[in-house]
Amino acid sequence: MITPYTSLIEVFEDFRTSDEYWRIPLSVRARFDLVVSWWPERDARFPLANIDAAFAKIQRDRSARAKGWRAGNFTLVLLQTLVEYAIKSGAPTKNRVRQVPKLPLPRRPPTNDRRPIKMLRHRGFEVPDSLKTEKSGT
Repeated sequence: MITPYTSLIEVFEDFRTSDEYWRIPLSVRARFDLVVSWWPERDARFPLANIDAAFAKIQRDRSARAKGWRAGNFTLVLLQTLVEYAIKSGAPTKNRVRQVPKLPLPRRPPTNDRRPIKMLRHRGFEVPDSLKTEKSGT
């Protein structure tokens, strides 16, 4: 049955009852539910035909600012999954969010609290302590 979707929340509700949703690991499904509960009402009711890469980037960045970079990436994955599911279900849209990149892992600032790195190439030339004590004759 071809279902004409009008908004993201309608696609999610239909996706939630499908077999594809239940094949996804529980931890990912829980993150998807958190994303949907976080979505503002106007974004959840956004028309499916108007979703493009710019909308996906805005949602990803807004979610990352609110809940962290990992939540932003899960928001993007959910959008990509919902658009793909809507296309498979027969909704007349193009997948314009497939090529949107995820947010990179944030780099940690350099600190001076780490131990210094030892040189490994001179390590083979050291004489073990046990040989030094044998030669000393004591």
